[in-house]
Amino acid sequence: MLGVLLLRPVFDVDIFWQLKLGEMTLDRGGLVTAEPFAANHLGEPLAQLAWLGQIVLAGVRRIGGWPGLRVFDSVVWLSGFVAAALAMRRSMSAPAGIVAALLLAFAFILPFSSLRPQSFAVLGFGLLIALLASQRPWKTRLLLGAALLILWQNLHPSVAIGLLYLGARAGLSWLEVLLRRRTNLPVFDTALVLLAGLAMFATPMGIGILAVSAQNAAASKAMGVSEWL
Repeated sequence: MLGVLLLRPVFDVDIFWQLKLGEMTLDRGGLVTAEPFAANHLGEPLAQLAWLGQIVLAGVRRIGGWPGLRVFDSVVWLSGFVAAALAMRRSMSAPAGIVAALLLAFAFILPFSSLRPQSFAVLGFGLLIALLASQRPWKTRLLLGAALLILWQNLHPSVAIGLLYLGARAGLSWLEVLLRRRTNLPVFDTALVLLAGLAMFATPMGIGILAVSAQNAAASKAMGVSEWL
């Protein structure tokens, strides 16, 4: 799977300005807050989306060049799938079923895989699934979950996807409580939903990320970017 990822071409041109923003942030020692590229918008306020992911990718490229960056990005992307698969393995799921699910998911998402900060989102989602399957004490998992969600949102602002997943999971658990009279309430799952909701705003953008995300989604839909749909 890693070999297949490394053979994929870099087709998302966003990575080039994102890397440049990461380099500028490293050189300045602070975030770039004004538009530095678009001629018609120079000096206008710039949204700090995926700022941490841009810094990490720019730093890796400085150390390992493009070959090192491609390997790093592919390993990050694939690690999300590996984390989810290992979590299911620990829950005693059938190995053949895990392999089949892994390959099926890999085949579906492969067309969207390219060198970009979205790879951190794949890793974050996989680690979230692993955390939910963990047998650690709930307080430890809650602290790890808070750290993971905040880190994920700053590496790539897509924790909203994790929030939808956690919300569906918690909703089903509460449904079981109501219908089957379960005595163990899904407190941990519910707490993670609340943490994910708060983590969405735990970035330099704060509450302003809602407007930027809505604008980004509308532009993506207008351009026919199916990944957002």
